[in-house]
Amino acid sequence: MSQMAKKHCLKASVALGLIIALSGCGGGGGGSRTVRPVTPLPAPTPTPAPTPTATPTPSATFNTAEFRRSDGPSDHDAVSAWSQGYSGEGVTLAIIDSGIDEDSPEFAGRISPESTNVADDGTFDAEDDHGTNVALVAAGARDNRGVVGIAFGATVLAIRADTPGTCATEDPDEGCSFTDADIAEGIDHAVANDAAVINLSLGGGRTSFRVINAVRRAAAAGVIVIVSAGNDGDTTEDGNDPDNPDLFAQDIQDAGGDHVIIVGSVDADGNISDFSNRAGRYQNVYLTARGERVCCVYEDGEIFVNDEGFAFVFSGTSFSAPQVTGAVALLSQAFPNLSGAQIVEILLDTARDAGATGTDEIFGTG
Repeated sequence: MSQMAKKHCLKASVALGLIIALSGCGGGGGGSRTVRPVTPLPAPTPTPAPTPTATPTPSATFNTAEFRRSDGPSDHDAVSAWSQGYSGEGVTLAIIDSGIDEDSPEFAGRISPESTNVADDGTFDAEDDHGTNVALVAAGARDNRGVVGIAFGATVLAIRADTPGTCATEDPDEGCSFTDADIAEGIDHAVANDAAVINLSLGGGRTSFRVINAVRRAAAAGVIVIVSAGNDGDTTEDGNDPDNPDLFAQDIQDAGGDHVIIVGSVDADGNISDFSNRAGRYQNVYLTARGERVCCVYEDGEIFVNDEGFAFVFSGTSFSAPQVTGAVALLSQAFPNLSGAQIVEILLDTARDAGATGTDEIFGTG
């Protein structure tokens, strides 16, 4: 297969209520979907602004039903930044993926006018829900409904890059695919439109020099790239090495150096997810974040709850990566004078230790 034609996958599940085995292009950043019961969601009601105080109290201000439904902000102590007034406001985060639901209230007023579809002349409005779920984790609104993302005030630059027609398939062995040419164009578009960070919840085999050079240009411009580690942590099929990030993530990191973080997945208890590729020899540039059973799948801009009272949650390193992307947005707002490399260094150096003491081959830096 030529470099121009090579494709990368996001392999999200398509059947409600079932855990779909990851398959397709290998090592993708997608995931599976399962279900869990939820308390019925009340209709949103206006909430008066809290009375300003010299020292904000997180439990009073942020401990809402929306916050408690959200798998990410509590796991990663986003409240510490929120309590100091940081939400990612004024920072643009780019998501190169399958587009987003442009009508979702979760992104109202925060979608960059430069959002685009680089794969054809169509809309960036999503055909599937993968890109929307990734964006929710990074930047879902704090609006007393649904879930809230890590950087709920950030501007979302949605860059749809899926090859036309590939997201419409109902075959779980297929799913959305992306050419190197479109990924590279998306990276360049993000850099040209002042993104502070680019999220790549994609995966697969070796990428081309076109993508490598685009990542190099992004790093040279000071833009941070966050990439999923891959979802082949429990298989050696197709030459996969589960003890290292997938080849796509390796190539992205090798190209971007100190401006790239590879992100693996952990569960609610901080255990490495079975499906997640490990840190391996990339342990010094690898973080883990919540990517297993993350709430929740949306329909028409709201959490979808079926007739039995179950909401659908999703799993994959696709959804651990945007936790870190959101954290980059918070740090970029809090410390606008820091370089991209400095922000990456802070995240790697201050991560909560996990697994063996210090940096290790499973959890990386933490």
